[in-house]
Amino acid sequence: MKLPHVTVVIPAYNEEKSLADCLESVIATRYPHLEIILVDDKSTDKTIEVASKYPVKIISCLLYTSDATDE
Repeated sequence: MKLPHVTVVIPAYNEEKSLADCLESVIATRYPHLEIILVDDKSTDKTIEVASKYPVKIISCLLYTSDATDE
């Protein structure tokens, strides 16, 4: 039986202290078709630096604002 592809999405904001444990836990499942995506919500700590040490895709949220006078 072929196992399905699984994506784990992890939202994060200033999680440098707990992120390594979280990622190691997911990786420890040893699931063969696993993709891990970290969605960083503009962290101001070392969340991205920690995440970059692991086989994860990192998506950084950007704050989008529009000027009410723009048309």
